[in-house]
This record gives sequence, C-alpha cells and structure tokens, in this order.
Amino acid sequence: MLAISSCNKDEEVSKKHVYTPEELAYKDSVEAAKQNVKANYIATFSVTIPLDTVNYSGPMVQADTIVLLQKLGLTTMKELSDAMGTVNSGVQSGNTITFFAINNSTRYDYTDAFTADGFGHWFDASGDVCSWGDNDKLFSMLDPATFSFTIGQHPKHLKTGDKYKIIQAIKKGDYRVAFVFDVTVGSYIKP
Repeated sequence: MLAISSCNKDEEVSKKHVYTPEELAYKDSVEAAKQNVKANYIATFSVTIPLDTVNYSGPMVQADTIVLLQKLGLTTMKELSDAMGTVNSGVQSGNTITFFAINNSTRYDYTDAFTADGFGHWFDASGDVCSWGDNDKLFSMLDPATFSFTIGQHPKHLKTGDKYKIIQAIKKGDYRVAFVFDVTVGSYIKP
C-alpha cells in the first residue's frame, strides 16, 4: 500500500519561524538540564586565560546585554545596574536582582558573602567558591554597569593546559540566569 501526502498549497515554507515565548522557555530549560544547572537561562563562555605568574590578570568577558535585558524584563542597562544594588564588605544590598555563585562540584548555590572584590568570587580547582589563599585558582568579578566579567587568576596557582568550570548567577524573583565559564589556561605571558 502506498500513501502520498502533500503540503497545503497556501503554506509558506520559506518564511522564518518566529519562536513563541513558550518555545524559547522550553529551549532554555533543555539547555539548563544538559548543563545540570538550576537556571531559566544559561549563557556559556569559552575563555582562555594567558598564564601569568606575576599579575592577577585575565580577560574580560561581555554578557549579551540585549538578551539579558529581555530575559529579565528590563529596558535599559541603567535599570539593570541599579537593580544590582551595591556591595559593602562582601555583602550585596539595595538590590532587586541577587548576584551569587553556583559551586561546580555540587551545583549548590553559594549565597554567602563575596570572596573577591565587589561582585566577585574566588574559585578552587573544583570550581567551588573559596577564599583567597593557598587553594584558590581563579576569580570572577562582575562590573554591573556593563555586565562584563573579569575572569582572572592567582599568579603561580595555574599551569598551561589547566581547565576549569566556574558558574556565576543572578536571580530576579524566581527567574535565574547562569553564566558558565569554561576556562582553559593558555601560554605564559612574559612580563
């Protein structure tokens, strides 16, 4: 038996599909499940840090602020920056958007005081939040005015070829955004 079907003649097949908010939310939830990160939206970045044995250096990574504003229901960067509030003695205040880290080894939220300057955390070899000292490897610091992250290193704690995953996050109400940084240590920088 042979069955033949055809497309409706009135249907345009060359028209670009516009995703509904429900379709986009589903796509974001699938990505979160793949990453095993509790978030409504995940931004993933591959970052190479040139090895530096002298300075606390590292590249700046810019988040897609247009997407971020849309996901958070905001219209301007000033609204976003103001919603982040301020940081005093490692504690965020005056905020409607909360900044925190997610420990890579357990995927548990780390919501205690920041361990690096401003909106920032130090991370150990497992990608878990730690204090500056003997076990730290990397830090991540957010500039809320531009929503760019500096991903830096503790001098002499890394070696070329090391790989790490660190996760920063924000939350507005129940809506969560995760920023996942897959970090590779590159070649040595000569001072």
